[in-house]
Amino acid sequence: MAESGAPGTYNAAGPRARLSMAEQLYGIRAALSGNLDLRFHWLPAAFLADQGVSAWQEMTTWFGVNDPVSAVSIERAVAAGLAFRPLAETTRETLAWFREQPAERQAGLRAGLAADKEAAVLAAWRAHVAG
Repeated sequence: MAESGAPGTYNAAGPRARLSMAEQLYGIRAALSGNLDLRFHWLPAAFLADQGVSAWQEMTTWFGVNDPVSAVSIERAVAAGLAFRPLAETTRETLAWFREQPAERQAGLRAGLAADKEAAVLAAWRAHVAG
């Protein structure tokens, strides 16, 4: 939208069609090396909440269907020519940009679930399932 010089206020977020969490994660995974040991674990939202996992802060794109961000319309931007690219492409370019940042910037990430908390939540889930 900025490149086209279209005046006005637009909600210019994507994707064009709503993605499930699985579609989003697998789309991001498609941009990464196949040599990485990445596995997804699908835990109920209520269990995550019980473990103190917070939406947006620790699970940066996790929000409910009734969350206000889910209701934002991008139709005005689409009508004005907003275009979208594949999630894997956005992921690759974002990672390339991030790797160009100074080391202190890279070390200063504040979003995402800490590795030790992730391990504790997964252990609690395994215990819950083994029950």
